Amino acid sequence: MDLDLKILSFNIHKGYSPYYFKKDIGAIKRVIEASQADLVLLQEVRGGKQPQFEHLADEVWSHYAYGRNAVYPKGDHGNVVLSQYPITHFYNLDLSVNRFEKRGMLHVRVEIPQKKGALPLDLFCTHLDLLEHSRFKQIERCLEYFKRELRDEVPAILGGDFNDWNGNVSRFIEKRSGFSEFSTLLDCPIPRTFPSVWPFLSLDRLFIHGAQALRIEAITEQPERWISDHCALLATIRISKNKPTI
Repeated sequence: MDLDLKILSFNIHKGYSPYYFKKDIGAIKRVIEASQADLVLLQEVRGGKQPQFEHLADEVWSHYAYGRNAVYPKGDHGNVVLSQYPITHFYNLDLSVNRFEKRGMLHVRVEIPQKKGALPLDLFCTHLDLLEHSRFKQIERCLEYFKRELRDEVPAILGGDFNDWNGNVSRFIEKRSGFSEFSTLLDCPIPRTFPSVWPFLSLDRLFIHGAQALRIEAITEQPERWISDHCALLATIRISKNKPTI
């Protein structure tokens, strides 16, 4: 038998609407919950004394991990993974290549309970730089990490805000990493996610390794278009329960 999982990737803009007109983390939470995603990859999430990820996880995703990237006088922000399944390991890889943009890739390992043992799954959540030459440096660092951590027998998901408006970095990832982009596998256009009020750039991407891509879409209906500067990506994958259990 196979197992279908919903994956959501969303740059939540620290809870602010486009152009910082309004802050409403509650609206972001409602959109995430409405997706009914099993696993959620978030970027630009505030930490600090009242971390947004604890509010977003609440009772729906009882497991979460936070990778702090940027630190400033009033707090910090980074990437987050919310999971309905137990997290057995997480590590935040520093991808900062200049002093102006602090970036990272959060690696989370989950175990999906089965009748016998558990089905492992690796999640990689990232947010890359605005400049292309910096993005290539960051992906080179990710490739070195994948060589150590990516396992052929274990399915994996790579997602986040790649700022890859022309697709050059995504093609490089597919060529060198062992990951395939959803749109390549499904032979469909890459969903447009930015800016959310009138999306025409495909900045957010999802890739998979060792799994089957079933569908992908950008969530563009109201009110989602007005709660962040990015639209969320929602995808469904299928993994084989015949994969080795641990």
